[in-house]
Amino acid sequence: MTSIGWLIRLRNVSLVVVGMVLSVTTAAAQQKTAPVTKPATSTLATDPIRCWWKTDKTAVQVGERFTLALTCSVIETSRVTVVPDLTQLEAGVVQLAPFEVLSGVRHQDVKAGMWRYLQYEYTLRLIEDNFFRLDVDIPSLSINYNVQMMEGVIAQQGRELKYVLRPLPIRINSLVPKDTADIRDASHETFADIEARSFRATSEVVAAMICFGFALVLVGLAIVKSFARVRARVPEANRGLTNAAIVRGCSRELRRLQQEVVQGGWTPDAVSRALAVVRIAGAIALSKPVAQTLVKQDEVERGGQLVMRKGLWRSQRVLVCASVTAMLISQRLAGRNSKPLEARTRALLEGLHGALEVYNAACYGHEVQLERAALELALHQGADALRQLHRFTLWPRWASSESLRPATPLEDMAWSR
Repeated sequence: MTSIGWLIRLRNVSLVVVGMVLSVTTAAAQQKTAPVTKPATSTLATDPIRCWWKTDKTAVQVGERFTLALTCSVIETSRVTVVPDLTQLEAGVVQLAPFEVLSGVRHQDVKAGMWRYLQYEYTLRLIEDNFFRLDVDIPSLSINYNVQMMEGVIAQQGRELKYVLRPLPIRINSLVPKDTADIRDASHETFADIEARSFRATSEVVAAMICFGFALVLVGLAIVKSFARVRARVPEANRGLTNAAIVRGCSRELRRLQQEVVQGGWTPDAVSRALAVVRIAGAIALSKPVAQTLVKQDEVERGGQLVMRKGLWRSQRVLVCASVTAMLISQRLAGRNSKPLEARTRALLEGLHGALEVYNAACYGHEVQLERAALELALHQGADALRQLHRFTLWPRWASSESLRPATPLEDMAWSR
């Protein structure tokens, strides 16, 4: 019986081995004949929102403040955007009992790839008398959110979902007696610190007042020195009119003469005034002195003098006259021992020279009868010359264009403003 049993077992083992060989051969053949197919691409599934707690301490004392950071990452792509309800995470809204939320701040979001990270940081404390030497959980927090899908240019908003954040345990240590019923925050500062700060504040105020006093003294000295310089200058009463002001006054006088001549014709007084205007203009053009006399309001001018006003608020009367003759202008036009004149300057001086000859003959000539046309032509020549003089006197000292700078003798007059 024993040999027969072994024979039966040997046969069974042989059958099993033959079956295994046949199955392996058949599978290999099928693998060779079967077409090769690529595995289907699977889509990676991930949570649209993830949040986690983090504290700066794992164990705190009763009443001790610690920091709790809540960080969340949400998906934000061109097609899928997760929009959480952040109003429930504000420091004045979030409830983390039995812990007390003292303050909170939200940091700037960080975008990294398909995730946008947002973080809130809270300052908490626990003031209770029944949690000594226990692990107290920061309670779980539910965050509502929804998923927005972009279909073309239209955003489709999904239903509201909820993410539940797990609680976080904090160890509470006891450092107070068991019978303590009133636990309050104590200030770390002493009266000595308060006195030191008060002394420092007083010292800084005193130093600031001293510096301010020195500044006032310096400002006062600067003002006094400025007034002293002004008083050391020529008094306002003795200061004469500028060339520009005299030229403007002569222009106004010629305009008045033109109106009077149109209405009443030429009179000896009109000719005398026109001659005075042309003489003054010639003196300015030749850089000759112009006599100025400050007079009272009731004083009457003499022949050859023009009345001009000085000042705006309290105007004063100034009598202006000059002694330039046609001979002086002709000598300048001849150019003896001087630089050659520019065309504009020559035309200006020639106009003044012609007007001076006409008005001199009309005022001082014997039995000379001048026509109205000659007098009016001389008046127009004088007006043109005054317009050119006005431009020269207005030209600033810092002018750099050589083509526009006034030529000698007018440049001395123009730069003397």
